[in-house]
Amino acid sequence: MKIIKGIGNIIIAFLLCLALMGTFFIFLFSHTLLREEYVVSQLEECHYYEKIETDLKNGFEEYQYQSGFPVEVFSDLYVADWIKEDINSMIAHIYQNTSITNHAEAVKEQINQKISQYLSENNLVLNQTEQKNVDEFEKILGSVYENKINVFSKYADKIAEIISKVNQVMAILQKGAIGALGIILLILLLMNGRKIAESFSTMAISLLSAGILLELVNWVITKEIDINNILIFNQSLSDLIKEILYDLLSQICYFGVAFIVIGIFTIMGTNYYKVKKDN
Repeated sequence: MKIIKGIGNIIIAFLLCLALMGTFFIFLFSHTLLREEYVVSQLEECHYYEKIETDLKNGFEEYQYQSGFPVEVFSDLYVADWIKEDINSMIAHIYQNTSITNHAEAVKEQINQKISQYLSENNLVLNQTEQKNVDEFEKILGSVYENKINVFSKYADKIAEIISKVNQVMAILQKGAIGALGIILLILLLMNGRKIAESFSTMAISLLSAGILLELVNWVITKEIDINNILIFNQSLSDLIKEILYDLLSQICYFGVAFIVIGIFTIMGTNYYKVKKDN
């Protein structure tokens, strides 16, 4: 009977370890990548808005040299709040299916006013061809703003669709994971009866194993993926992705260590209890 119970505890410990791992990753992704608030906080954390503003300035400077207009024409074409508002509206669209705001038209109006003011102050009159070139130039600058702000706008609807479906699945998985944990723990307690120490020992082994596996996952990802050299679309977006990956890995590492420590101390406690009880 002891052998059967021992095998049963091993199986339960294995299943409990898997359930703990599954529950951890379900809740990790549900409270990070699948939450709008988390993504916005990471934008702030890695200074994404400021980096996009720098990209915009560099982009406008390239066209300033080509245009022949003085630098004053390209100053104050936008305000920093527009950048934050437009980026956040894209994030909100992905998570809440709200409309996307973009100040590209406002930028075009600004550049139009600046050019008109410059021409007026210098008594310059454009012919039809020159005016056509200026109109095209204004459209280009508006596109520069739009593309820099919403670098993945053409994928937004697809990403929103995927996240919506994943959230639905995650809601089911959360309930399933909690239910599975409850059932496994109930079976463990019923199987060991009044031997509470045996149940706690099995739980501790599962926690310790789950912690070790989390640390292994963290080590493998860090070893196999060169996170520092990730480049997707542009450097600003790549820095954001790196920030998120490092944050996820730090959470995996943190909880892995926590599981290991709790598991070890629980095993030591149950062993001490058993020795004391036998004596």
